[in-house]
Amino acid sequence: MIITRTPLRVSFVGGGTDLASFYRRSPGAVVSMAVNKYFYLTMHPHFAQKGFLLKYSETEHPETAAQIKHRIIQAVFQRYGVENADFSSAADVPAGTGMGSSSSFTVSLLQLVHTSQHRYISQRALAKEACEIEIDVLGEPIGKQDQYGAAIGGLKLIQFNTDDSVEVQPIHLRQEERRKLENNLILFYLGNQRSASAILAKQNEATATQEDVFRSLENMAAQAHQLKQDIATDVDCLGHYLREGWALKKSLSSAISNPLIDEAYEAAMAAGALGGKLLGAGAGGFLLTYCPQNKQAGLLEKLSHLPAHHLKIDNSGSTVIFDDR
Repeated sequence: MIITRTPLRVSFVGGGTDLASFYRRSPGAVVSMAVNKYFYLTMHPHFAQKGFLLKYSETEHPETAAQIKHRIIQAVFQRYGVENADFSSAADVPAGTGMGSSSSFTVSLLQLVHTSQHRYISQRALAKEACEIEIDVLGEPIGKQDQYGAAIGGLKLIQFNTDDSVEVQPIHLRQEERRKLENNLILFYLGNQRSASAILAKQNEATATQEDVFRSLENMAAQAHQLKQDIATDVDCLGHYLREGWALKKSLSSAISNPLIDEAYEAAMAAGALGGKLLGAGAGGFLLTYCPQNKQAGLLEKLSHLPAHHLKIDNSGSTVIFDDR
């Protein structure tokens, strides 16, 4: 049996600048952090010695890879000729909640298949191939930040260049600043799981046709580069950047927020959070807040109707955690 583990991610600023409709005109940039919430995938030879047993949110028993219903599994298994596999998937958070779960799944699946066929592949190569699968093969209207955010651990700036290349620049924090960052980040689960594809498809169109949307994205990319400099010396600056970035993101589309999200956000700010944003494309999922510890009791009381989760940085990225062959 082989088990792979790949982190989910939170992005602080720059979301949307990783879409080709933007970065092919002007370089995009995102500040992203891999977190200690994971996808776990396992695979071993199928007992029946033919076909597949696939267990994720559904269970499949296809005889051939072409018959697999799960589009990502089908694409990867067909690409690498996987046969006779018993596969299962588990995750720490639900899909469709803004933490890049689809891309974490793709990265972890590629790690699993390459390992099963005795190939070593670097984390950057995993991210690049995950982009190919999701964007080029499956035609999803998504960007590239999630694949790199999941495959490569740590806090980092990810830059998306006009020639389609991607650069990853680690952001190094002093130990006390790293602890403060982890202690001050709280996620609140809003529910309303959704697919990002429809929201991102509209944003792609707006980026290509509306100059004010394009200018907002330029400001968001510049913001990411400035945050990379500032957070290294003062992590509390993140509150300001999250507030400013959320205002810019909401200006991109009316579908990004709704009254429930706005009410929770305003309540968090009134309770003492320095900043916050909705994770992912919009419309639901997790509200990320940055709140000093001495204000957190009031914040947790104010949003007591929403499940709260604390985060830590994952520095490992996508890894093989078990292989008994």
